[in-house]
Amino acid sequence: MPILPTSSASAPSATKTARRVGVIDTARGVALLAMALYHGSWDLTYLGLADFDLFGDPLWLAARTGILGSFLILSGLSLVLAAEGGIDRRRFLRRFALLVLAARLVPAWRHAWPCRSAATRCYA
Repeated sequence: MPILPTSSASAPSATKTARRVGVIDTARGVALLAMALYHGSWDLTYLGLADFDLFGDPLWLAARTGILGSFLILSGLSLVLAAEGGIDRRRFLRRFALLVLAARLVPAWRHAWPCRSAATRCYA
């Protein structure tokens, strides 16, 4: 099943419109919502506004594992589907550079924002 439609009279020839796979989009939306809720819970604990046992409660550990696993599986599946027609080297390198930059900003942010609660793991 091709992801990109074949050229037809109704489709503009200059642009390719990606056809969406509804099940994958829905699963990705649920995974992102679950990740946002988990991170929101972590932030509430970090700021001292809630007392969730994110590192010891088996339910939180299972939720974290499930969210991470679904996110990684959906990311891999999306990469396979996106690369079906070939990989645009320039777009790939640009996105990879943004990913590396974002990954480097995380430790810099953690260094600038000191730990405030016992729920966070500080690496001093």
